[in-house]
Amino acid sequence: MSNFQEQDDDIYSLVVDAIFESLVSVSVDHFGERKTLNIFNHTVSVHHEAIEMFENDFSVGGIRRAAEKIHSVIHQRILSAGNEDDLEKLKLEIAESYPFLRMHLSKSTWLARIENFTIVRRGLSKLAGKVLLHRQTSSGTESYVSNQIVGNQIHTDSANDAWKNRHNLQSTSYRIPLVREQLEIRAKEIYALSKAMECIAEENGMEWIFLTGTCPPEMHPNPTIGRNNYDETELHNACKWLGDQWKKFRAGLSKNNISMSESTCFGLRTLEPHRDGCPHIHALVFIKKEYIPIVTAEFIKRFDNSQEFFCDGKAIKDKKAKFSTLVKKIDEVEQIKCRKGAWVVKNGRMSGTDGAASPSSYINKYITKHLSSKQGDTAVRVRSWLRVLGVRSYSKFGMSANLTLWKDLRRIKNNPLPSNEKKLMDEIFCHPLMSVSLIEMNKKQSCFKYIYEEKISQFGEKYMKKVGVRILKTNVLFTAIQ
Repeated sequence: MSNFQEQDDDIYSLVVDAIFESLVSVSVDHFGERKTLNIFNHTVSVHHEAIEMFENDFSVGGIRRAAEKIHSVIHQRILSAGNEDDLEKLKLEIAESYPFLRMHLSKSTWLARIENFTIVRRGLSKLAGKVLLHRQTSSGTESYVSNQIVGNQIHTDSANDAWKNRHNLQSTSYRIPLVREQLEIRAKEIYALSKAMECIAEENGMEWIFLTGTCPPEMHPNPTIGRNNYDETELHNACKWLGDQWKKFRAGLSKNNISMSESTCFGLRTLEPHRDGCPHIHALVFIKKEYIPIVTAEFIKRFDNSQEFFCDGKAIKDKKAKFSTLVKKIDEVEQIKCRKGAWVVKNGRMSGTDGAASPSSYINKYITKHLSSKQGDTAVRVRSWLRVLGVRSYSKFGMSANLTLWKDLRRIKNNPLPSNEKKLMDEIFCHPLMSVSLIEMNKKQSCFKYIYEEKISQFGEKYMKKVGVRILKTNVLFTAIQ
């Protein structure tokens, strides 16, 4: 135990220290690789007395009280530091005692940062979320995330909305949307992007497939089917595993001379949880017809966790035979399914064809699961899961569309503009699907240039703030970005 902790008999410090001692326990996973093993249940048994005194309170109020205690101790230690050597010693002690503050210690303004109560509270809040998420996945009593995490998230959203209303955050015609409005806007943006992709694919004579990849059985805390072989893999490591497999999938395509581009292979990928909290991915892939067998085979190669493939009701265990059968059968069946891990649904017909489902409809019900108010409790739980793990719900691949620029131009368009600027903005939005126009314009990177101003943060650090967009060919500058 550090000197810092010896001077601090506060129980919250003991709890934080105990939690992070468990985070650095190392074991070997089923891939033969070293991994960090989270054993919060073991921590609770070893430090049972400390947890009881803490009253196991991971609510917003409990987190705030713990943060106040820690912040007070840090403040007292800073005041007692007499020289530079004392401050350097303090930095090392804080890194050891409160690892959730380590990311701020590398900054030149680290002293101001660790003395900021908001930074301490946010760091502790993230820690509490991970503790609760692991406990919930281990118990399997609640879907996606625990009720405590959901309650904390609702409290945070309500506080954010109240703050916006209290400060009346708006410009002359653009009001900062509240949380629910932001979610609805984002859902519409994603749908517009997927429809734009669909439009471009149709123009290029491309087809589409829908992919689903899951984690190995050992990463599922409480599977609904089969035995429970959970090996205590943390959920964020499961997310990382999926990301690594996706990278290998793309590398496999590259080896087959299939590049991710708007003319060859592109689409949308989403990440979402099973009910036990274990993540899985879905991907809508627009692709040239001749590449479908290769893409499908590469995907199953990376996500087939059973090493066994079923076709026409017969198990095929030999990989070479499996993939040759896959290539042969890809055009004959509507759905090809692995026993565990990978699913491929093929439907080459675009929307507008009789009886065909829109490609966007496949992916959007997954992407917008956490955005739609119609999903009710499920939306809140999935959104809370994403926030606790700090992962993105969706990402595009094979396209150069700049979504940030699109959002900024839309905000500018909603503001009063002089007639010449309004005419130019109407030209930019000339396509029924503005995102299609943006994709086309984005091929000419020189069309747009962001304008920045130098600002000073509350910690005395210099940073560049985006204040406008310049249309280079016309030299028109839009400066209404919020």
